[in-house]
Amino acid sequence: MSKKNRTEVLDEADRLVNGDRNVDYGDPISDFRTTADMWSAYLSRRLGSPVSLEPHDVAAMMMCLKISRISWVPDKEDNWVDLAGYAACGWDCVVEEGDGAVDISSRISPYNVVSDANKGYYWGHEQDSQEAATHSRQVDGRNQV
Repeated sequence: MSKKNRTEVLDEADRLVNGDRNVDYGDPISDFRTTADMWSAYLSRRLGSPVSLEPHDVAAMMMCLKISRISWVPDKEDNWVDLAGYAACGWDCVVEEGDGAVDISSRISPYNVVSDANKGYYWGHEQDSQEAATHSRQVDGRNQV
């Protein structure tokens, strides 16, 4: 089987999101709303802090999954097709959600990506970030971050 060109990849994504997968899983906006609610509940429980995801967040996170897979196997066409499909579905979600301006003030969390010289990057509390920054500044007595 020959490799598809970019138009064929986009045509395949279009066929899937507006055809087979739309029939199998229903409208992406409705499906992604259900997934967002489930992920929000799960993450809120795991992180101990309220998390509120929107349908477009599901599309973005699924795109991250596909990008991760592409990093392992860049020549697997399915990942590229799905990435284009998730981008299209994510845009549909943004359009359906309104003007695209999403109020994230209710989603501010005490969790941040923390950089620590010993641990690398991880998801942690703000206080962890401050401790990591203090630790980093104290390495060899130099002001480092």
